[in-house]
Amino acid sequence: MITSENQVFLKKARVLISEILRNRHFFSARRGYGGSCSDIRGPGVESFAGRVYVIHSPERENHMDREPLWNCLSRAVEFRKSFLAEPHESAFRLVNGFTEHLPGLVIDIFAKTAVLHDYSADGEFEREPEPLKTFLLENLPWIKAIVLKKRSSDSIEEKNGVLIHGVKPDTRIREHGIAYAIDLQMNRDNSFYADTRLLRKWLIENMAGRSVLNTFAYTGSLGVAALGGHASEVIQTDLSEKFLALAGRSCSMNAFHYTGKNFIVGNFFPVV
Repeated sequence: MITSENQVFLKKARVLISEILRNRHFFSARRGYGGSCSDIRGPGVESFAGRVYVIHSPERENHMDREPLWNCLSRAVEFRKSFLAEPHESAFRLVNGFTEHLPGLVIDIFAKTAVLHDYSADGEFEREPEPLKTFLLENLPWIKAIVLKKRSSDSIEEKNGVLIHGVKPDTRIREHGIAYAIDLQMNRDNSFYADTRLLRKWLIENMAGRSVLNTFAYTGSLGVAALGGHASEVIQTDLSEKFLALAGRSCSMNAFHYTGKNFIVGNFFPVV
């Protein structure tokens, strides 16, 4: 049975869908940090069912010029303030724009380096990075370097990241007492997945005396965490020698014993 509330919802949905089809360009953002859809206001903004839809038109100002940019960034920083305390050695995601009203933008922090990921199809954030730089340097004054990665670019250099502030990105972070080597411009990713923080913590707490095989190891952070938890042996495999070299650097930073036999370069099936 369709209630009167459902009918109102469906009517609003039909109007919005018609507008979307007429303009053929929109974005949506779920509530991702405890805020509400009313956090973004202004002409062309519609919301229902916990989402925000921005209808684009020639009259709309650029995404980077709107006041909500600063509002959303401020809310993201406030939500993650527990990660912002000194000594600024860890890695974490400061902004996930896809769930925080800034689709196309992701900001990661590695020690004192900020990495901006521009996922927009037209390089919107890459074209005008100054508002983002200004916000970061005013609100996180300990940031020493900023790297911008344009994910949709045809240029390998732009995908891997261009330094837009500072002299050199950080090359190491520390998490749960373990040091990890990083190379923030090695490829289009960050060389380190901050979102597996709790998995590394679990490995540190549960791998004592165990033998560990880390396949598809990438830069080996999980294997390094296992060594930090006193695993008896860790074998790491990956197709890329370059990635495993970074795992070796992480082991050296922590004075973990290893030999060439602990790192196997090759395709998964022949190796295993």
